[in-house]
Amino acid sequence: MTVPNRYDVYFMDMDSAVDVTAIGKQKRAIDEGSQFVYVSINPNVAHLAAKVRSDYFITKPFDKEEIDEILTEIKKEIKEDSIIIKISTGDRRVRVNNLNYVNIVRRCLCYHLKDGTMFDGQTLRSSFEKAIDPLNKHKSFLFLAPSLLINLGEIKIVNKDHIIFENDDVLFFPMKQYETVRTTWINYNKID
Repeated sequence: MTVPNRYDVYFMDMDSAVDVTAIGKQKRAIDEGSQFVYVSINPNVAHLAAKVRSDYFITKPFDKEEIDEILTEIKKEIKEDSIIIKISTGDRRVRVNNLNYVNIVRRCLCYHLKDGTMFDGQTLRSSFEKAIDPLNKHKSFLFLAPSLLINLGEIKIVNKDHIIFENDDVLFFPMKQYETVRTTWINYNKID
C-alpha cells in the first residue's frame, strides 16, 4: 500500500474491524490518482467517508449494476483527467488538475504538484518535448521551449517574469515568453 497510484480504485469496507477511514486518508496522501469507494451497511456513516474525501459511498447490499455504473464513471474520469508517468519504480498515475508544471532537474523530468510536492519522472533520453508528449497534447498545458510545461488551469496570476499558481507556488520563466504565456492563459480561461 506504499507504492503511489498502484491501483485505480480502492473499495473500503467501513464495517470491517479496522479503521478504513484512517487507512484511506493515509493512502489518499500518496495516491492522488486513485478513486476511493467506501461501502457500509449503515448509511449514517456516509459523513465519515466524506471527511476523508471519498469519491463514492454505497450502502450494502449493493448489486452488480451499481458497481458497474461506478466503475464506468471511474474509467471515464481516469481516461479524461489523468496521465500515467514513468518513474524509477514503475508507473505513477497523476490527475492533470493536480499538476502545476513540469521542468528538468538533473536530466530528469520533474513534476510539481499543486499540494507542493514534486517527484522525478524518467531520465531524459530524448528531447523534453518528446518526453512530455502526452501532456503536451492536453488542452490545459502550454509548452515553453526548451524545457517547461505549464498547466494553464492552475494559474492564478501571470506577471512579467513569473507565474503564481492557485496554491501560491511561484514559477519564474523568461520575460521574453510573457506575451505567449499571458495570451494563451487568457484564451484558455475564455474557453473554459
